[in-house]
Amino acid sequence: MPATSRRGKLLDEDYELNDPEDDISDWEETHRRRSGGSSQKRARGSKAGSSRVKRRASAKLCKLPTLPLDIIYEILSLLTPIDLANLAHTDTAFRSTLTSPQASSIWKAARKRNGSVPDCPPNAGEVVWARFIYSTPNCEECDASHIHYVDFALRRRVCKRCKKQKFVYAPFFGRRFPDFDPEMLELIPHSNIGCSSTKRSKAKADSKFYWEDDIYA
Repeated sequence: MPATSRRGKLLDEDYELNDPEDDISDWEETHRRRSGGSSQKRARGSKAGSSRVKRRASAKLCKLPTLPLDIIYEILSLLTPIDLANLAHTDTAFRSTLTSPQASSIWKAARKRNGSVPDCPPNAGEVVWARFIYSTPNCEECDASHIHYVDFALRRRVCKRCKKQKFVYAPFFGRRFPDFDPEMLELIPHSNIGCSSTKRSKAKADSKFYWEDDIYA
């Protein structure tokens, strides 16, 4: 059996007892701890900075209703009709401002910049009118998409399939509603455009189409 020196035994014991982490120097350990701490601080600082930005933006928006009315009108005149409608639903003060008679010039200017469309009827609010015209072009009945034609006479955006189901042609009114007085049709809005045509040039003045729900209303 070969002789082993005491120094050799100590070296063997040190090799067996050493942990891999012990190979890391004190400087490397300190540097790693500092790096981890700084990254955590940066993450916390980033979150705190984002929160401060949001609070500042919110504070600025809260001050908007306190500005003079002429300045508010000047700012609102730069928005689109659908933006004005959305803004009216965010705050009571904005809704009161946008639904007041003095705000009619704002809505007219917004409509003029976004395509020539009829002005809001006297018996319809500006907010409702803006959503009716500028909202997502889906059928109001079945939610079919890409329904860009709007029937202003009936104030509805509906697809051809729903028109066929809901339209009531005036000559057939008595046959479909035998218990209803035909005189009531004088009080119900009607359209001169049927299910197949969507252009005013094809509309006939003597053709009257009523919406079924309006008859039952």
